[in-house]
Amino acid sequence: MPDYSLSNQFPQSPDELGDALRRLRLPKSLRHLASEQPQCGFISKSQLHRYESGVLPPVELADYLSKLYGGEGWVGTAIRNLWQSTWDPWESDIPTEVHCIKWPSKLSGLVWIKFWPTPATLGKKHTILLQWGPWECILTRELPECGITLSTGKAIDEVAVVCMITTNYKVHLLHGSGTVEDAIDIRGIWSKNPRRNQIKN
Repeated sequence: MPDYSLSNQFPQSPDELGDALRRLRLPKSLRHLASEQPQCGFISKSQLHRYESGVLPPVELADYLSKLYGGEGWVGTAIRNLWQSTWDPWESDIPTEVHCIKWPSKLSGLVWIKFWPTPATLGKKHTILLQWGPWECILTRELPECGITLSTGKAIDEVAVVCMITTNYKVHLLHGSGTVEDAIDIRGIWSKNPRRNQIKN
C-alpha cells in the first residue's frame, strides 16, 4: 500500500479516490470509522461507503474527511483537485474576504489557488494579498465569472504552513496541487518585504 501522506500522486477520478480511501481506512471497518466521529460532524456509514465506491465527496467535506481518514491532508487536496474544473461555488459556497488554507506538509511541486467573484463583484478589480510563512505577495486582477487561478511552488515542510489570503471583496476559493492550464504564475513575486512587489492589470 502506498504512503499517501508522502505522495505527490493524486487520484485522477472519483473511483481512484474511493480506492485510496479504502486503503487508508484499512484495517478498520467502515462501521468502526463511522463510530469514531464526533456527533456534531456525523457522516453515516452508508455515505462513507458511497464515497469509497466512487461518489465524489462535496468540497465542503474535504477537510473533515481528511481528518477522518488520515493521510496528513492528502485526502482534502485529492478531493479539491477532482473538483477543480467542475465546482460551481455560486450554488452552495459562502464567500468571504479572509481564507486560511494549507497543503500537506510533505507535498512538493506546483500548487494552485482558484478565485471566483460573487455576482455583485463580477468583473471588478480584486486586490489579493497572500501571506505564507515569512513570504507575502499582492496582486490586483479583474475576476471573470469563470474565476482566475494562481500557481506557485511549494517545498517539503516539517509541518503544514497556513497560507492566509485576504481580498478587498468577498470571494469563493478552491486550492489544490499540480499543473493547471491558464494559471497565473506568481512564483516570482513573493517577497519577505511586505508589499514590495505588485502585479496589476
